[in-house]
Amino acid sequence: MHKIKLYILGLTVTATVFALGLFVIINNLMPDRTGNILLFYFVFGVLIFCLGSLAGFFLRRSFGQRELLNHYLALSARQGLWFAILLAVSLFLLSIGLFSWISGGLLVLTLVFLESYLLTKSNN
Repeated sequence: MHKIKLYILGLTVTATVFALGLFVIINNLMPDRTGNILLFYFVFGVLIFCLGSLAGFFLRRSFGQRELLNHYLALSARQGLWFAILLAVSLFLLSIGLFSWISGGLLVLTLVFLESYLLTKSNN
């Protein structure tokens, strides 16, 4: 239980630092004009990963069984990663003018297939 609290505290601190970093990047560096676009997407992706992991963990903890907290943490981290990849790649495709419903749908299907592969691999 102590490791879970430490992990949650680390995610919270990381999310706070990266939220402040994203604020600074957007307001001071202007990523579209200065070439810091990759820094923007990296900071955005880490922020979404942290927030998605925290939200998933607390939703699972409040609606699920209390005995499976380690399992909830692992699932939330993996799904937070998929959500961060989905949003960051979608924003990148949108910024270069290649985002459409088809490319978004293919991205979602790719992540769903990857998640289902990892679930079936972990069951064996």
